[in-house]
Amino acid sequence: LLSGNDFYAFPRIDPTEKRMAWIEWSDPNMSWDKAQLWVGYFSSKGEVEKRICIAGGDPTIVESPTEPKWSSKGELFFITDRQSGFWNIYKWDEQSNVVVQVYSLDAEFSKPMWVYGVSSYAFLGNDDQSQKIVCCYRQNGKSYVGLLDHDSGSFSKIDLPFSAVTNIVSADGSFYVEGASASLPVSIAKVTLDEKRTMATDFSIVWSSSEDIKKYTPYFSLPEFMEFPTVIPGQHAYAYFYPPYNHTFQGSSDEKPPLLVGTHGGPTDEARGILDLSVQYWTSRGWAFVDVNYGGSA
Repeated sequence: LLSGNDFYAFPRIDPTEKRMAWIEWSDPNMSWDKAQLWVGYFSSKGEVEKRICIAGGDPTIVESPTEPKWSSKGELFFITDRQSGFWNIYKWDEQSNVVVQVYSLDAEFSKPMWVYGVSSYAFLGNDDQSQKIVCCYRQNGKSYVGLLDHDSGSFSKIDLPFSAVTNIVSADGSFYVEGASASLPVSIAKVTLDEKRTMATDFSIVWSSSEDIKKYTPYFSLPEFMEFPTVIPGQHAYAYFYPPYNHTFQGSSDEKPPLLVGTHGGPTDEARGILDLSVQYWTSRGWAFVDVNYGGSA
């Protein structure tokens, strides 16, 4: 269907099966440095003929669009970092061929595409209802799940037991989310919303990467979120501090523990403050651990 560029991602066909959206980019750029979003129209032979560059084609705007998705109404949504530098949700107005920002927030609604198939947002509802979008985002070093009504422009946060969320998909008024917390391993949960789809009424784990982890909970050290200034005036970095903890031992009040400092791999990874047994190994044995999100972390 497509060729000529070095890399392609997110081929997405619209509900009428007449159009396809995709992301493309070429060396020396990584997809999060500079990319383009295109829409192509299928011919009667199933070939992509007419093509329109939706985002990334204007030489005056350096952006990296990602995660295009068609709503049930045939509207094209995507995430890009134009204007503010933050990955926010946008919509393509096909009639006027302009890109419209759905909601503005100094937060990242997507992440660097090291792997294909990331799903940071999903649509709730159908043609007869107000279109709502459930999404995950990171702001000031923390992860959240939000609910966006793009018709009214309202945005609200959904409280879940997960403190870090990676992927979201929707199904029948509910949504499934991949996430974890300081005491929960990476898991998939089903979240049921109320009839108005404004708040979560049920949260149930449907899959866990470690079924028997709960028996070790008394040994877990819970991280403390830290924010600190960097050498660049006005900019801050973040970290998670894990104090030493073991329910079978109590250190003396005047004794300072040894400290390990962890720095994640780069260039776009991050420390998420979730359950990590390689950290708990040290904290359960009397060591303190700090996991740093230095400048450039995702």
